[in-house]
Amino acid sequence: SHLHADHCLDLCGYYVLRKYHPRGPQPRIPVWGPATTADRMARAYDLPTDPGMHHEFDFRVWDGPVDVGPFTVTPVPVAHPVPAYGLRVAVGGATLAYTGDTGPTDALDDLARDADLLLAEASFRSVDDNPPDLHLTGADSGGVAKRADVGRLVLTHVPPWHDPEEALAEAVAVFDGPTELARPGAVYEI
Repeated sequence: SHLHADHCLDLCGYYVLRKYHPRGPQPRIPVWGPATTADRMARAYDLPTDPGMHHEFDFRVWDGPVDVGPFTVTPVPVAHPVPAYGLRVAVGGATLAYTGDTGPTDALDDLARDADLLLAEASFRSVDDNPPDLHLTGADSGGVAKRADVGRLVLTHVPPWHDPEEALAEAVAVFDGPTELARPGAVYEI
């Protein structure tokens, strides 16, 4: 979704697996992201940018819908200090919308419109004086879910220093559809 460390550095560990796997070289895997993804990942692992991780990954820039197997993934630019995208994943009439990190923006309503499931971040609390264009509150996420008429809201990216139940209560106060907190290992059918 974007190049802040908590959203992309796992790719460095995956690079090690791909490069040094005992079965030898593996086919390159496509990785979509902002225009600077390849250079940023090379720098994160302290590699020269050429070749960087290009032998392991086929870096591509988000510039429109992408078909990945049966799924169509549509990136939507969102409000964050660095280039960032929400993602809409559709297959066979079912849709998952993911906000990624973002501040409130009208783009989220289009991203989530009629989605079966909205996976929305809720990093901020409504009681705080939050900087603009950074993160959503539970109430913000609930508002998107309500305006976009989503089937279900799942809140994620609640930092450990905030009470997740508070984020959930904020969302439920705005959106009266099924709402829950994301949890490790959960499976969501849509």
